[in-house]
Amino acid sequence: MITLFYTTHPSQAAAQYCANYLLERRLVACAQVFAAESAYWWQGDLAREGEFVALFKTRPDLIALVEAAVTALHSYQVPCIIHWAVQANAAYEKWVIEQTTA
Repeated sequence: MITLFYTTHPSQAAAQYCANYLLERRLVACAQVFAAESAYWWQGDLAREGEFVALFKTRPDLIALVEAAVTALHSYQVPCIIHWAVQANAAYEKWVIEQTTA
């Protein structure tokens, strides 16, 4: 079992900075950053804007550290930080565990 994080960021640079921060500290084994169009309610109005999604793969025991780091780095007042446990093939799960540190 590994943990998959889904986060959104205001720019590619912000998402990549967060990814690099987590990777350099081996809090995550892998990160993907890609563009997305978001629609959401904010302060009573329907908002639409481009954002960048960052997906991170890590170990379950690093959830609190990853969440704290993303929260500290994030510019949003209410950042989207979602995580869930996912099944992975045995070789990939082993790789994620080997690439991350506690």
